[in-house]
Order: sequence, then C-alpha cells, then structure tokens
Amino acid sequence: MQITPDQAVGEIAAAYPETVRVFELKGIDYCCGGKGTLASVCQAKELDPAELIRKLRKVVDKSPGRQGKWIDVTLSELIQHILDKHHLSAGLRR
Repeated sequence: MQITPDQAVGEIAAAYPETVRVFELKGIDYCCGGKGTLASVCQAKELDPAELIRKLRKVVDKSPGRQGKWIDVTLSELIQHILDKHHLSAGLRR
C-alpha cells in the first residue's frame, strides 16, 4: 500500500501503525476523525502534504514487517487497542 494524499488518515494509521506517532505530533486525528483524507487534513492544518507523506514513509521504512498489523484483526480488537493505548491512557476514562 502506498501513502497518497487521497487516502483516509485512519486507513493509513490502520495499515501502518507506526505512523500514529507522526499524526499525534502534528495534532492529526487518525481515530475518530480518521475518515478525512490526508490532503484535506493537511489543508485544514496548513501542512505540506508532500512533506507529511515523506515523514510518514520514513517512519514506515524504519519499521519493516509491521505493515497490515491492524488490517488483519477484528474490529473489536482494534477498538480495544485504541481505547487502551490512546484514549484510556490519555486520561479519558469514563
């Protein structure tokens, strides 16, 4: 899978979990707001899409073999991981 401007941010994060850190550093919502395309998110955040794609690819290139990790799990497993790793640990407990 290539990373392109017309891909949904959530799709990229699911296919390449290592990109999540880049999205977080840039303040990009890849979870609840992950339906937006990389191009639309970059426009809203005033980011250069080509530069962001370079950063994402650099992270992916450093982590071979992890691609597709979240594509192959059940929706329940993915939701639980997101809650455990990104929401509950961020103090968003109910």
